Parts: sequence; C-alpha cells; structure tokens
Amino acid sequence: MEIVGTVGAVVGLAGAIGSVSKELGRCIRTMRIADRDAYTTQMELTTFSHLLMNFDQVVSSRHAQRAQLANNSRLRSPVLKQGWRLIDTMEELLREVGFHDSKQLQSGWQRRITKFRWYLRKKEVLALCVQFNQVKMSIMAFVSSAGLSAVLAELKRLWDAIERLQQEYLQEHHPGFQEELTRLELEYERARDRARALKHEVKAARCSCKLATREVRQRNLLPETLHLSEQLQESAKAQRVHIAAWFITAQFQTVPAAR
Repeated sequence: MEIVGTVGAVVGLAGAIGSVSKELGRCIRTMRIADRDAYTTQMELTTFSHLLMNFDQVVSSRHAQRAQLANNSRLRSPVLKQGWRLIDTMEELLREVGFHDSKQLQSGWQRRITKFRWYLRKKEVLALCVQFNQVKMSIMAFVSSAGLSAVLAELKRLWDAIERLQQEYLQEHHPGFQEELTRLELEYERARDRARALKHEVKAARCSCKLATREVRQRNLLPETLHLSEQLQESAKAQRVHIAAWFITAQFQTVPAAR
C-alpha cells in the first residue's frame, strides 16, 4: 500500500493493524482456540497499533520541537514503510491460514481445517511477531528518550525562570516574589522527579530493545527490520548525549536560595 501524507498515513496504518487484530480475535473466539501463540499474535498487533500513534505524537509535538527533536520526524517514513510491510505480510499469511473472516468458520469442518493450517504456519506468524516486537521495542526506546529530553528541557526552562525572577527581585522588590518563587520551586522538583523516573524507563527500554534485536538476529530474519531499529537507536543515542549532560547537572542541582 502506498504511504501518503503524514498523520493520515499513521492513522491508516494503525487502523489497518487494528482491523487485522480485531478479525483475528473474532476468529480465535469463533474457533474456541486456546493456543497461546494466537493470543500473543493478537496482542502484538494491538500494542503495536497503539504505540504507533504514540510515536507519531512524539515526533510531531511541540515538546519535540522544544527538545530539538524536530529532525526525528524523518523517522516517520521508515517506520510506516516497515509497518506496512509487516502488516501486509501478516494479513496475507493469516488469510492463507483462514484467519481472515470469522464468518467463514461456521462449520466444524472449516474450523478443523483452519486450526490444522494454523499449527502448520504459526512459526511463520511468530517470526513476524518477533519483527513487530523488535520494531516496537525500538520505538519504545525512542519515545522514552524523547520524553526524557522534553522533561529536561522543561527543567532548564524552570531553572532559567527562577534565576530570572531572582535577578528581577534584586533590581526591584516585587510583592508577589516569594509566592512565585515557591511555585517555580515546586514545579522544578516535580520535573526533576519525572526525569529520574523516565531515566529508569529509558534504561529498561534500551535493554528490551537489545534483547529483541538479538532475537531477530538469532532467527536470521529480514535485515530491513534491523536497519530501521538502527535508525531509531541512533536518533535515541543522539538524544542520550543531550540527556546525559543535562541529567548530571539536574541530578545534583538545587534551587538557588532567595537572596
């Protein structure tokens, strides 16, 4: 399928993935299949669809602009391209198995044939799930890094506001100075707490991404998935350089006392 537009393309892909996931769920219920791998496949598609929308919001948000992540919007195209490739392959494979239309699974004979095909082809389906998961983990690492960058940018803004307020107070005593300073101090501490929590999320996402990449390599799957992952990780790595410098400062920086 051709990728057109930006937001419309993301919504279209997320909708296509969601549609396949819903139909797969209907087929599972119709057949009363208790195979864990079938449920895993459906969950992988559902979570990827939601994460895709989250990814698009991150690369196009004002926070991304503020955190100097605007150039990362170029990653939208390869993510969409890879997503369409994987979902088209998955949809075709499920159609060959018989998991494409629950209305066609009304008779016992049809359900038995489809279940037999599923057990024959589910290794191929799971291989695609591994690739979906690998791209998903890469996106999660990217989104976590982007979120932390945005929070650190907010920390810098608050710090500058506090210093500016104190400079103004030295020049001219404002009656509401103490209240405004207290408000900024509280916002700064909350932002610093968020930064600490996000730092742990980034670390966990990076570990998950490495494990998913290793599984793709071990299964000797298509190189396009790894190439996309490398692009996302390089972008996240560039963010981490900015994050590391800022976090070292923000970790130990205390709000300057009123003079």
